[in-house]
Amino acid sequence: MNKLNRLLVFLFVLTISAGSNAALDIYIGEGSTGDIPITIVPFKISGSAPHNASKIIEDDLKRSGKFDVRSVPGGQQAGSSAELQAEAFKQAKITNVVVGTVSKTGSGYQIKVELVNVFGGKVVVKEVKIAVGKNFRRKTHEISNAIYKALTGIEGVFDTKIAYVRVTKKRRGVKSYALVVADFDGFDPRAVRTSPYPIMSPSWAPTGNRLAYVAFKKTGHTAIHVQNIGTGRRYVVSASKGINGAPAWSPDGSRLALTLSKVGNPEIYVFNLRSRRLRRMTVNGAIDTEATWAPDGRSIIFTSDRSGGPQLYRVGIGGGKTSRVTFSGKYNARATISPDGKKIAMVHAVGGRYSIAVKSGGETNVVTAGRLDESPNFAPNGEMLIYASEYNHRGVLFTVSADGKTKVRLSSQSGGDIREPAWGPKRK
Repeated sequence: MNKLNRLLVFLFVLTISAGSNAALDIYIGEGSTGDIPITIVPFKISGSAPHNASKIIEDDLKRSGKFDVRSVPGGQQAGSSAELQAEAFKQAKITNVVVGTVSKTGSGYQIKVELVNVFGGKVVVKEVKIAVGKNFRRKTHEISNAIYKALTGIEGVFDTKIAYVRVTKKRRGVKSYALVVADFDGFDPRAVRTSPYPIMSPSWAPTGNRLAYVAFKKTGHTAIHVQNIGTGRRYVVSASKGINGAPAWSPDGSRLALTLSKVGNPEIYVFNLRSRRLRRMTVNGAIDTEATWAPDGRSIIFTSDRSGGPQLYRVGIGGGKTSRVTFSGKYNARATISPDGKKIAMVHAVGGRYSIAVKSGGETNVVTAGRLDESPNFAPNGEMLIYASEYNHRGVLFTVSADGKTKVRLSSQSGGDIREPAWGPKRK
């Protein structure tokens, strides 16, 4: 197999499959619980509510891997700290208790929540949110963020968005491709572009209002697009001869790193969106692809087979000499860097299985155990990853805590394949 074919297989084989139109459901998978004991008492609801707010908060905290979410002792029902019988929680050694109410107000709903430290006898968080229209879940996620930050000191990401590629099989095996944007837990999916030809490699602009991605044409040729997800307007960044692939936004949103084979060999380039100038970053006879930016914007990490197999390398934004980043294992590819720059996640081959590993300092730890895990992407706080894998012979999405302790499956309600996830930035 020649280098061009190897690259095409490397980039595309995991993307071309079948898909689903359904929203995503949450499944708590294997992994140990976190170390912060907490209970979410089912909220008192006046009338009806469009969603179960206490369950949303519970799922958010479970997914983070930071919390040991426990059941309510004695079946208590309390909507406020004043109604809480603290002694039962103390006996169960549950420090933190969340109570709340949901009530109809005007054209929306009032969600009132308290986080109580029962041993300290104080209210740590008190949040009141007014949800109007379809933003009930978002307002509830914002409450989860407040609880998460109060107990961990880390910004929550429960109100963020994800993007992914959905592929739907129609009659006679014909496939339809969609670029989808959804809440981070998979709810409220919305196709921002559909096509009869493959779409792949979505990448979020740091402002959260645009996506860069690769789209195929009927001829099989590829082009890199930038699209405003609000207006739907898009334009082509690169449609040069050969491969146009793997776009990645710079931290300041002014540039895109690309993989182009316009001179015959796949190399890393940087495209300046303001000046429209293209700069070549790598010059090597190997395959160089899948660039990702360091958080300070001063260097790029990319995948190359220049050592005989896929490994990660770093090059300064000024170009020049590259340095090898990974040495553990024979296959390391598709890097993503945590926002603080201290961790690198990647696809890592272990005994014929392709898993997600996280490199921190000199240690590389495998955090998943799938047969074909791919496309890792850090959450904006660096504490979780989203990635694609297989479940029941379908492509699905998972999130995993960066330490690998807690994994959550987001699975479609009907048959199909979902791939190529990208976690959006923190909402402004």
